[in-house]
Amino acid sequence: MYAFVKKEDWLKPVANKIIKKIINGEFGTVYASRESLHELYYISIEEGVSLDEYISRGGCNNVHKKPKIS
Repeated sequence: MYAFVKKEDWLKPVANKIIKKIINGEFGTVYASRESLHELYYISIEEGVSLDEYISRGGCNNVHKKPKIS
């Protein structure tokens, strides 16, 4: 999940494929624990990501918002 929300990551192409499959329903219903969001937060802060940027990135994981995936 973190590779998906980061601007650049060597795993981003793989993360994009997985997220596309989730959006298309290929894995059925997918859940993420709130702990995964906590981990995203802590890693983001350690990497110097601002809170606003973190919220912007994390928002794409909202079930009501489909992210644009290249």
